[in-house]
Amino acid sequence: MESSQAFPPDSPVIAGKSCFNSHKVASRASSTESLQRTAEFKQEMRENSPPYTKEEEKPGFLTALWRKFRRKDQDGLGTYAGVLIPTCENMWGVLIFLRFFYIVGNAGVWQSFLVAIISFLCALLTTMSLSAVATNGPIEEGGTYYLISRALGPKFGGAVGCLYYIGVMLLAVLEALGAVEMLEFTFSAFRFPSANRIIGLIILFALGLLVYFGIKFVSKLGIAFFLVVLYTMLSYYLGLFTAPNGNVPPSLTGLSWKTFKSNWGPGYEPGVSFSVVLSIFFPCFTGILSGADRAKNLWQPERSIPSGTLGAIVISFIIYTSYLGLWAAVGTRKYLLGQDVGRVHSGEGRLQAMKDVAFPLPILTQLGIIIASLAQALQCLITSPRLLQAIAGDRIIPFLNRLSSTTENGEPRRALIFTTILCMMAAMIGSLDKIAPLVSICFLTCYAALNLSCFILSIMQAPSWRPKWKHYHWFFALLGFFLCSAMNFFIVWYWALAAMVVVGIIYGYIDYRQVEVDWGTGLGGLRWQLAVQSILSVGREARYTVNWRPQLLCLSKPRSSWSADAHAGHELLSFASQLKKGKGLCVVSVVLEGKLEDMMPQITAESVELENCMQAAQVTGFSRVFVAPSYREGKTYAIQSSGLGSLEPNTLLLGWPKNWRDGEEKNSAEVLLETLGECRAVDKAVVLCMHLDVFPSNGSTQEGNIDVWWIVHDGGLLLMLAHLINQHKVWRKCKLRVHTVAERLDNSEEVKNNLRKLLDKVRIVADVEVLELEDADLAPYTFDNTIRMEEALAYANEVAQFRKRAERETKPGKGGNYKALQKFFKRAFPGELSLLRGASPISRRPRWAQRSSKAHSVEGQASPESVHDDEPESSTANQQVATEEKAESFSKEEHDNHNAAAGGDDEQEESKSDLEIVVEGVASEFAQEKARRNIFRAKSAGQLPPIREGKMFRTASEGQLFHGSPLLLGSTPDINVVPMKRTWHTFSQSYSAKKLNEIIVEQSKSAQLVLLNLPDHYEGMEPWRYMEYCEELTQGLQRVVLVRGTGTELWSG
Repeated sequence: MESSQAFPPDSPVIAGKSCFNSHKVASRASSTESLQRTAEFKQEMRENSPPYTKEEEKPGFLTALWRKFRRKDQDGLGTYAGVLIPTCENMWGVLIFLRFFYIVGNAGVWQSFLVAIISFLCALLTTMSLSAVATNGPIEEGGTYYLISRALGPKFGGAVGCLYYIGVMLLAVLEALGAVEMLEFTFSAFRFPSANRIIGLIILFALGLLVYFGIKFVSKLGIAFFLVVLYTMLSYYLGLFTAPNGNVPPSLTGLSWKTFKSNWGPGYEPGVSFSVVLSIFFPCFTGILSGADRAKNLWQPERSIPSGTLGAIVISFIIYTSYLGLWAAVGTRKYLLGQDVGRVHSGEGRLQAMKDVAFPLPILTQLGIIIASLAQALQCLITSPRLLQAIAGDRIIPFLNRLSSTTENGEPRRALIFTTILCMMAAMIGSLDKIAPLVSICFLTCYAALNLSCFILSIMQAPSWRPKWKHYHWFFALLGFFLCSAMNFFIVWYWALAAMVVVGIIYGYIDYRQVEVDWGTGLGGLRWQLAVQSILSVGREARYTVNWRPQLLCLSKPRSSWSADAHAGHELLSFASQLKKGKGLCVVSVVLEGKLEDMMPQITAESVELENCMQAAQVTGFSRVFVAPSYREGKTYAIQSSGLGSLEPNTLLLGWPKNWRDGEEKNSAEVLLETLGECRAVDKAVVLCMHLDVFPSNGSTQEGNIDVWWIVHDGGLLLMLAHLINQHKVWRKCKLRVHTVAERLDNSEEVKNNLRKLLDKVRIVADVEVLELEDADLAPYTFDNTIRMEEALAYANEVAQFRKRAERETKPGKGGNYKALQKFFKRAFPGELSLLRGASPISRRPRWAQRSSKAHSVEGQASPESVHDDEPESSTANQQVATEEKAESFSKEEHDNHNAAAGGDDEQEESKSDLEIVVEGVASEFAQEKARRNIFRAKSAGQLPPIREGKMFRTASEGQLFHGSPLLLGSTPDINVVPMKRTWHTFSQSYSAKKLNEIIVEQSKSAQLVLLNLPDHYEGMEPWRYMEYCEELTQGLQRVVLVRGTGTELWSG
């Protein structure tokens, strides 16, 4: 009481228990007033409200059942009203009443059950896949089409979605024709010529009008239609159990085990087979997608779709098999086929069996069949326009875009009009039996796509694949796909092919229109995973396969380097397109100078512009924009990092810097040589285009010659590029000519004949010309070739040591080392050179053999600086003659020794030198002979000392261990390996390209395109000297492509 007086009602609110107590005191003070007002309000409500009965307090049975079936409008439909009832209503169509006895009469009991089981398995497997896909996220407009398109992509999903739409539309036609068939049987007034087509057209038009103007009224009739279907089916059950009733023929025996056994086997009529029966029965399982099509109206679609659809197909399967079994037990085969005496001629035919078993009144059952058929046709006319509107709304098929519009209430009236017209046209088929196979094939194709979607999403294992329905497996999805596809062709193979053609045409149309969508697809994820697995599995083997082709890396100009006349210099991209014909890998890179964090807008703009330029030039590939402090660093990034694994570009395509003498681009020559060196380091070929501004665009056509100057046989890249260019429509009318050069000592006719054989072997049609030149005119090329030969021989000596050591543990033919060494040594000599055997009876002496006659060893080596080419010509000539005489005597002695050889394999092995052992790995006899001669000459000149156990081979000119030697594999970790150096001082700088240029211009001045070897550059070379030499070499030529291969291009296939 004290606390009550201490806290009056108007006291301020304070914290703690005292505040709570004060609130209670204030509430009590006004409680009497509140109770009085509440009593007055209740009295007023009693007086104004009408009296209610006891029934209103507790809802009746039907009201409770309806509330259970249907949730509140704001929550959506439940499992029964939203999935189970619509699915059963769509599955229980006219075929149950008009064709089941016909199926049993033809297929017999066990084949009828087999048809039902196969169809049930297709529906069951598809339902499991549907449940998994449908519970993996929300389902938007389109239902089944939405699920397929988001899993398989817009192209395949759009094509299958259109076929599914056609199937639903044809199902409406099938049900309408079934209603017409029953009308003709029930009312004789409807029997007139072409009645089924005319009446079917009128019915479909009337149903279309009903949906157009009274969609809300039609939706409310769903439960009424379902009750009619239930009554009709119950009438059948009662009639079959109580048959025979009334005046019926004796062939309607009623339930009889004898009749059942007589109908056990098949007895097909002429023109009827198991596939025909299957095609007629399967549409009874075509309504399983109704729940998914209504997903937006469901309260809990992730629960309702799986349980409602599975319940519907299980209930339907039980009903279907029971009907088939009952029909087999109540009537003979002739009765089921309508072949009783007097019935066929009276016009009643096989439908009379339906009338004989109807109970209690046949007319009610017949009217029920008509109403049930029209109800299902009406449901199809409601579903199919919405499906078409969803396809058009995605805008993946441009000519359907106008059908995407809806009314204010969301009704797709344009799609409804279009669908009604198609239905009326299809009604002209006029036969339920001819429509049924088309419906089956359309739905089976859709089912196969659904199973394929589940299979792809399951094996992809993407993080977003988290379906709530757990009772699925990728194996069952794959089994469902194959089963549905096989049934497609088993039913009617030519209609299955027609369905595939329709899907292919729509797929090609969507692909042709290049429609872009903003959703990811499971098929795209699968392609990504397959690409990753392919890259990982292929590894570095891709560059050695017989289908080798240049994978280009193009260094393009950025927008900032475009000229004032808006010339972007995209002729390089056009030439890349002509070289690739749109096939293979092509990476187009642009280098921007600056900081990455400050240049994101420029990068985006450059990427978009580069994509547009590639599309305009018809180049298929990837675009990359690099940001670096300078262009020199950026192009290094591009050369090193472009590509991924085996998808790495193997050829650099760039243009010649024609303004390299200008002050602003003075370092262009240095950058070019640096780029060539980097390509050599990473083993990339180089294609250097000169005079790009006069190269033709993709729209022009060239006529004339494409000349190939094959000066250095470092591989077949020159011939490969010429062949690829000649395949493009721009150069297709040009004739290919191959020019090769020979020195005075070579047999030119032999070279020409062997080159023709080479071109014939690699299947390239070209004219051949051989020109003789002095050694001095080929100095830049022959010098590089001898350097490479020196490296090959050096490596071969080291391999010989390694092989002898390895063969102590592994004999030839039993281990992998011997084969590996053979494979390596074949790489040391280009394969196409072996085809030119006999071209030079006396091989040219390597230039490095002329440098010094001193012997080199590990203990004492001549320095690279001490080696010069200042010996007198006469001395060099005499030395060469002596060496050639030794070579001939060496060959003769070797031949005699070979004929007189005796003893075991071990003795023969000991009598051979180290390099001669390795030479056996070379494929051709000419290459073996050439290698032996070079080895002998090197030994006679004192350049290659004999190798014994425990010593390392060092090159004659450098005295260094060859980089990558097998002797470095763990045995000598302390050796400091220095790469071999190439210097410009190793040959006279007085050599000029003028003589060679005069010959090339004389032969190829009128050629549309000239391809020739790119002269190699060497360390210490002045960039301006190299640029002048190349320009002097190509002076007077219109379009020139300089090519340098790596020697690893496999082009002969």
